Amino acid sequence: MGTYRYVKDFELQKQFFEMDFEDKSTNAAGKQPAFPVPDDDEAAPVVFELQNVSFRYNSEACALQDVSMKIRRGEIVALVGGNGAGKSTLVKVLLGFYKPTEGHVFFEGKSYEDIDLSKLVERIGVTFQDYAKFEFTLRENIAFGDLASLHDDVALYAAAEKGGAAKLLKRQSSGLDTHLGRWYHKNAIQLSGGEWQRIAVSRAHISNKDILIMDEPAAMLDPIAELEQFHHIRNSIQNRTGVLVSHRIGFARLADQVAVMDGGKLVEFGTHEELMAERGMYYKLFTSQAQWYRKEEEVV
Repeated sequence: MGTYRYVKDFELQKQFFEMDFEDKSTNAAGKQPAFPVPDDDEAAPVVFELQNVSFRYNSEACALQDVSMKIRRGEIVALVGGNGAGKSTLVKVLLGFYKPTEGHVFFEGKSYEDIDLSKLVERIGVTFQDYAKFEFTLRENIAFGDLASLHDDVALYAAAEKGGAAKLLKRQSSGLDTHLGRWYHKNAIQLSGGEWQRIAVSRAHISNKDILIMDEPAAMLDPIAELEQFHHIRNSIQNRTGVLVSHRIGFARLADQVAVMDGGKLVEFGTHEELMAERGMYYKLFTSQAQWYRKEEEVV
């Protein structure tokens, strides 16, 4: 019976690989479809652009409402807001999982309606907040992000370092071949939720893709440990493009831009300093959570 428990873990992967990756560069009449032209009047190329994007689940109220934003190459954008603000829905729109009810999404200047979506698979590393737990070995857990690296110990250790799982790995006498969970191996180790999450983040790093999207990559950690994890992520992303999502806001000062969501709307967008100076929603969220980060200076 244990094998069937993996079905739940593979649900998101199944959705991703069953997507229609057919090139949709022409419509049924063989003509190029007409879409708004993305605006790229600044120096750094735009990786993602949303133009007046709305999305609703069936007949429910809009989960996203009239969202417009740009994410440029090499930028790290912190996507913040309370539970139900629309952050995870926005991530799934960026990944092509959800098609907007209204508006348009562009990837490197091309509409999602007009590109081969396999480009997203090739370019983006992802960690979901409902990450998978594979009760196999540490090696396999990390390598599922790029199976070509299954026997590349150097790459696996580097990914563990970037994902914050290096200390866990170093404590194991069997190293990368340590078994996790006890469904299939009685001498395997049991992990906490935070340890599983660090492994999931390491999985996103193994592919070394140039775009990383991490949806609540430290939700199982306490606020101080979460900030440490985001420092790991910030340092490992370097010149790559990153979208980091969290309902806790202390990490946002590490980002180049901060996008604040509320009720499915993008209510503020700017740098940490700009938004703090405006004393709007971001300022209120940041100051209200400040007590969670009293040891922050020891981390920074």
